[in-house]
Amino acid sequence: MDVTVAKSILRSELKGVTFFSFFYMISGVILLIIFINSNFTLIHIGPLGVISLITSYGLNRMRRWAIFTNAILTASGFTVSLTSIYFINSTTLLYNLNLNTLIFTLLMVTYASLLLSSLIYVLIKREKFG
Repeated sequence: MDVTVAKSILRSELKGVTFFSFFYMISGVILLIIFINSNFTLIHIGPLGVISLITSYGLNRMRRWAIFTNAILTASGFTVSLTSIYFINSTTLLYNLNLNTLIFTLLMVTYASLLLSSLIYVLIKREKFG
């Protein structure tokens, strides 16, 4: 096989890893900003942000330990997002539904689905991690 063909195949296979690495980097920064803006009262958001940044680095470098941090982050992030969706919708729907609640719910559903998608993707591609 030609070297350029091998590089193009490798590059196309790693697009998913690059996408999820950027997802974890962006979500980690956003989570840390939320943690700082809450005056450090949302204790669970800080570690999620740090683990997101660590996972982003691990995925970008294709490290084997990134599989484990991805699994930990998916379990904890999925729990936080579903709990947040339940809490905001159960308290807000009793009074009124507004645009902020709808946007927050859509963002949390997107975050949870991307977490789950990244875990499935990384588990499928785990042989490529070294």
